[in-house]
Amino acid sequence: YNTSEYCEEYPRDEGWMKMYTKAARSAIRNTMTSNPMVLEIGTGMYAHMMTMVDKLMKQSKIEHTAIAIESNMSASGEAASRAAMIMEKLGGHLIKGHSTDGKTIKETTDIMNGSEPDIAISETIGDIFSSGRYPYTYSKALDDELIGISTISIPAEGATMWRPANSAN
Repeated sequence: YNTSEYCEEYPRDEGWMKMYTKAARSAIRNTMTSNPMVLEIGTGMYAHMMTMVDKLMKQSKIEHTAIAIESNMSASGEAASRAAMIMEKLGGHLIKGHSTDGKTIKETTDIMNGSEPDIAISETIGDIFSSGRYPYTYSKALDDELIGISTISIPAEGATMWRPANSAN
């Protein structure tokens, strides 16, 4: 991606954002801890998902810890830099790197201080589910203990549909 491929405008509460908002509200409602930890893997340049979760938490008067990971390769590092500024405004932390990289995992788990996130978000918006590598990202995050078995994940499920084409003609 380059900077022109990111949408700075906050998405309206319709389409995919409506579904993510609904899932986030449900996750927040089902989180029983007093200071839930939210981890977003892949914020994109403008951290729209974490901003939405932060807004919902504040509306519910819930203090929370926000942690995010963004590649320092996207948009030549500009995505992670801008996301870091947004995370700072939200009072959170942004780790620049890949969620599957050992250094990034260590930085993230150090911030989590032995806890697992209550909610994990991975933004696969506008992408084919599997081409965004979400199944691998989720599985690796679970193996590397970035998330735990009780972490509520958004999305919780997904599918990539393939339909064979008849090209014999």
